[in-house]
Amino acid sequence: AGVLAAALSKEVLILHNETIVAISVFGVTAAIMQKAGGDIASMLDARAKGIAESLSKGKEARLAGIASDIAAQEKVAPMYDALQEVMDVNQELSGMLRELEFRKEKHAVRAAAIKQLDDFVAAQAQVRQQEQDDIANY
Repeated sequence: AGVLAAALSKEVLILHNETIVAISVFGVTAAIMQKAGGDIASMLDARAKGIAESLSKGKEARLAGIASDIAAQEKVAPMYDALQEVMDVNQELSGMLRELEFRKEKHAVRAAAIKQLDDFVAAQAQVRQQEQDDIANY
């Protein structure tokens, strides 16, 4: 304390308003930490424990969800064994559908050709009948 008083009197150490405020804040903070530090620390520890438990429950829930997803995927896995067979059946069905469409088109073309020929025969018959009527009426 004597060295501090000597430094202040010889103006080696100059105290400004900001310096006094900083020293006061530091002193009050240190006093509060000594008096209430244990209570604050236990409160923060309890809060941290609660947060850790909450995160642990969330982690366990995510792990359970992942485990159920894995189990669901394992149930689906045997279906992949038959995938090639399904693809082969699908390809064969596609070929059969193309064949069916081709045959339908072929029958439609045949029916159109027969109708056109029938119309031509009918037109010829009408012309022949007209010629015969003209010869008979001449």
